[in-house]
Amino acid sequence: GEAGEVAHRRPAVGSTSRLASEGWANAVSERMPQREGPRMSINMALARSSKTILSMVARNLNWIEREKEETRACLHWVVTPEEVEERLLQRKPNQRMSRIPGMYTLCGKVKFAELFRLMQRREPDRFDFIPRTAIVHEDPDEDLRRVVGKGYGILKPDEGTQGDGIYLVKDVDEIKRRMDCIHVESAVLQAYIKRPMLLGGHKFDLRVYVLILSLEPLRVFLSHEGLVRVCTVPYEEPSKQNLHRKAGHLTNYTLNKTNEFYEHNDDPLNGSRGTKRALQATLRHLAREGHDAGDLWAQIKNIT
Repeated sequence: GEAGEVAHRRPAVGSTSRLASEGWANAVSERMPQREGPRMSINMALARSSKTILSMVARNLNWIEREKEETRACLHWVVTPEEVEERLLQRKPNQRMSRIPGMYTLCGKVKFAELFRLMQRREPDRFDFIPRTAIVHEDPDEDLRRVVGKGYGILKPDEGTQGDGIYLVKDVDEIKRRMDCIHVESAVLQAYIKRPMLLGGHKFDLRVYVLILSLEPLRVFLSHEGLVRVCTVPYEEPSKQNLHRKAGHLTNYTLNKTNEFYEHNDDPLNGSRGTKRALQATLRHLAREGHDAGDLWAQIKNIT
């Protein structure tokens, strides 16, 4: 069957997952009534900026909130790799953490690229959706040239965030100069798609949210809703004249929110305007424009 499941779908009856004794299954959906027995509890002592939204969810689901760094709780919210490691050492059999140990490392750009290479060698037809990719400082220069080809490559630092250190590059010499400038040991280089699908003449991407509940058995939930991030500057195919206009090539919100053309949209049902939009509203807008939004969503589920 498909790995992606809509987040509000009820879990299968008789699941063999190791769940907390206080009834994790009761909290999968806000529509599910609280059953008799002990209440679910969440420890938010390390939640930081997520604490407000977590508290709202906990109250809505009738969970017990704990805010002291104590061991009592069904679910402990942790953020950094160090917190994951410390909590793992103290974890009891019936407790869960908000992050799976090791996932932070696997989601680094270089490690993720290595994993995709492995899967592409095993099943090339199923993993053909990722652009040509090379790892800087690991792969030979010839591989870097093959990725760039006759167009441009996009250089992404291994641990970079919010668009920091990302550049469009033309050749190996420029790649090496950029690596020296951003002072990183490794980075991923991918072929830049110069003719992407556009929204009103602007480049965009889809931020899809996935919950991995367990690895064995594998249980993955795909959220029905997500975000669409739209560039503030109209898209032009990359050239020496426009490479400096990052807000036309990169959808990162941090780069675009300070641009003079930033457009705020506070209507989650309007997918036709705004630098940040709701995913389902945007899919409906694309359908009205004549695109097969259903097929697009099916592909997203399949990739998930």
